[in-house]
Amino acid sequence: MTLPSILLAPTQVTDFSRFYQATVDRIEYPRTITELHQLVTTSKKPIALAGGKYSMGGQVWCQDGLVIDTAQLNAITAFDPEKKVVTVQAGIRWRDVQEFLLRHGLAVQVMQSYNDFSVGGFLAVNVHGRDP
Repeated sequence: MTLPSILLAPTQVTDFSRFYQATVDRIEYPRTITELHQLVTTSKKPIALAGGKYSMGGQVWCQDGLVIDTAQLNAITAFDPEKKVVTVQAGIRWRDVQEFLLRHGLAVQVMQSYNDFSVGGFLAVNVHGRDP
């Protein structure tokens, strides 16, 4: 799915639980790290980041702020199979990381129950997992 580069005009948003709502100034969908950098360094508004959009609570949006949706920043940027280290962008989903690692005979050892979260969102609000 191709997302627009920007969604203009005040837009109503909600968290995953649909309990918290806000009106944001705009939503941006950067496609490159350069675009992301420009948005962050030039914004005069408070910034909230969105990835998989599974976070819950009023902290996920900034009233009248800028939302930066990282869904298109979803690349694997480096992989060292000897060190077993993979570098990814924040918008990549865990399922994509898992599929990549599986092709190399590797797996994530501890993570949450579902794999449709973005890595950035996981690190921002959900740093825990199940360790049977």
